[in-house]
Amino acid sequence: MEPVDPAGTEASHALSAEDAERWMRAVGGALVRTPAPRDGGERWLALVRTPGAATTRSRLIVGLGETPTTATRMAQRAWDEIWRTLSETH
Repeated sequence: MEPVDPAGTEASHALSAEDAERWMRAVGGALVRTPAPRDGGERWLALVRTPGAATTRSRLIVGLGETPTTATRMAQRAWDEIWRTLSETH
């Protein structure tokens, strides 16, 4: 899978639920709701493969949050940072 250009998704950008869902689909990620902890709140995991160059193996990014959007945002920040590093390298 080719990396998706994250242009326009700077860290200060507020991510809507629709944007989060769209981004997760674009990068082939998955959202998983974990069993509720004793405090009764929800916990979500956003699972995304790292963007990669043809010569590197992808790794897993895990974003954590109390909502799907916050979990996605955490994963997206890490993904964006890796994307920037790859862009500077190539």
